[in-house]
Amino acid sequence: MILLLAISYNFWLTKKKSEHETKLKEIESKAAIEHARLESYLQHYETAEIEYRKFLSQNPDSTEAKKELAKILSWEKKYDESITLYRDLLSKDPNNIQIRREYARVLIWVGKNEEAAEQLEKTLK
Repeated sequence: MILLLAISYNFWLTKKKSEHETKLKEIESKAAIEHARLESYLQHYETAEIEYRKFLSQNPDSTEAKKELAKILSWEKKYDESITLYRDLLSKDPNNIQIRREYARVLIWVGKNEEAAEQLEKTLK
């Protein structure tokens, strides 16, 4: 009987530990994105980039985080990486006008005016 109780208790502890670890990862993830937003607002783009990347390592499908990271990268003049992110976002959501306009803005900044015009034209349809 004592052995059965010990096994049950150990199973319960293992389950609780797993639940706590999952909850801790969720909290850390939320803290990373909030920290990224704050750093971006303060125009601390390098730190914001690090925090968005940290968040995306745990939440790779977060469209919002990818969009914000693409903006940050463009402001840091990391245009190629920003363009790559925007293209990825548009491949998943081709009708997103806001992302398409932000993508066009970066294209203008790198002198790809014709491609930018094509992207802006798509936002008018």
